[in-house]
Parts: sequence; structure tokens; C-alpha cells
Amino acid sequence: METENKEIEPRAKILFLQATPWMKPYLQMAKRMFGQEAESIEEFQQVVTSEVKAPRYKDLPSAAERDKQAELILPKTVDDFQAIVITGSPFDSYPLEEKEGLLVPYWKKELIDFVRKAFERKKPILGICFGAQILAEALGGKTEKMKNKNSREFWEVGWGRIKRTMESTGDPIMRGIPSEFVAPQNHHNIVSRLPEGSILLAENEYGVQGFRVEKEGQPVAWGFQFHAERTAKGVEKFLDNEENQKNMENYGLDLEEIRERGKDYHQEVQKIFNNFLKFIWSGVQ
Repeated sequence: METENKEIEPRAKILFLQATPWMKPYLQMAKRMFGQEAESIEEFQQVVTSEVKAPRYKDLPSAAERDKQAELILPKTVDDFQAIVITGSPFDSYPLEEKEGLLVPYWKKELIDFVRKAFERKKPILGICFGAQILAEALGGKTEKMKNKNSREFWEVGWGRIKRTMESTGDPIMRGIPSEFVAPQNHHNIVSRLPEGSILLAENEYGVQGFRVEKEGQPVAWGFQFHAERTAKGVEKFLDNEENQKNMENYGLDLEEIRERGKDYHQEVQKIFNNFLKFIWSGVQ
């Protein structure tokens, strides 16, 4: 059943840090927040976007090379915005391994610095997938490649079953989310250590799925590993793709098992976006 998504008059300017080159997942996030048609969001005066620019995948031999050549032009100050949303991304949030040691591309350093400044100013931040991971890295946590019980690299994709923690009770962004739920997933990396003082909000067999970071006892930042903005139709289209199916097979994933899990999906998970908007308004009214 579709959840009702009424149009709401916006009162806050939000910066969407768009970390997926050539795609616009922020449109779906903004639609969940504001109840507007996705096509009109780009003209929405309350939404500002800053995108990662990177060479096309076919032009470079590796993800590491793409990461090193990407760039992100950020606003000069965080003070022009009431909140920040960081999207998912094909990039890794952790440093790249080089022969001489670890490399953090310049654009990623700038993003981490921007997130830290926003956090210090107590600007509400919402991170999705890569956004959650970069939030953890910026605030003292750690992210790394996912591994299964046999220490092989793993991929959580399609649908994931998630449980809320007891500590999530009363969290403003988790309001209306069931104690156990199924949500869209697509990640090879995971938050392996939360920033100091974080509150774990949701988890599953693979680890952290949601957390909150406070400053001076005030909730400021939220990170969610799952993709609440994605639709059931979009996930099924991804699962129908032959190349994706071959990749899942290489990881030892059972496609039919993933699809069966998706039968328990409910759109209530999308409430995190509108809840975040309401939290922002509570601070600007």
C-alpha cells in the first residue's frame, strides 16, 4: 500500500550533496521530503545541489582512478543552509590503498571537512549509504569493505531485513518505522566503527544500518546504510538486469531468496525523509 505523501510548504533551504555521477537520486529523496513531483524539484528554490564530477566509467580502468580524478565544488559556507543531505555513491568512503600507503582524494578531504564544519555548527545532516559512511569517517568512525563469515568480500543488494534497536525509541527520524522492516540495499562497504558517542538505531546480520550522532547532547546527524528513497519497482528492475544477476551469482547470492524477502517491503521506511524535514523545521520556526 502506498503511503500518503501530501505536499508541504517548505521553510528550509537544504543542500543535497550528490555523490553519484550522472544520476540524480536526490530527486527521489527530495520528493519524499517535500511531497513534490520529482521533475519539479530541480526548480525548487529550497533545494540546492552540489555534485561530484568524475570521468565516465568506460574512460578509466579502475574505480580508484575514477576516485582520484573526481572533484566536488562545495559551497563556501555551511551557514547558507538549514540542513545537508549526502546521497549514495559508487565511490568508497575509506582511503584508497596505494603502494606507498593510503590515499584520500582531495574531493573526499574537502567533503569530510565540510561535514565536520556543518556538525560543529549543529546543522542537521542526513547521510544515505555512502553518505552514512562518509559521515562516520568525518566524525571519527571507520568504514571498510564488507566481508562475510568466510572473510570474502560481500555485497548486500536488493532487499535487506533490518531491526531497530531499543535505543532508537523516541528518535525523531525513526518515527513511524516498524521494529523490523525490509528496505532496499546496494552496498559493498559498511560502517565498522561508529563515531564516539553515537547511538545505534538499526542493524542486521551484516552490521550497522542506522545511527545518530549528537553534539553536546543535541541530535545533529543521522546515517542510514539502506536506500529508503528507492522504490520497489526500481529494485525489481535492478534485479531483473542480467549483468546484475551475474554479479550476484559471483558473490554467491540467491536471487530468488532476495526477491522473496522483498515481499515484506513496506513504504513506511521512506518516512525518514519527511521526518528529517520536520526535524529541520522544528529548529527554524
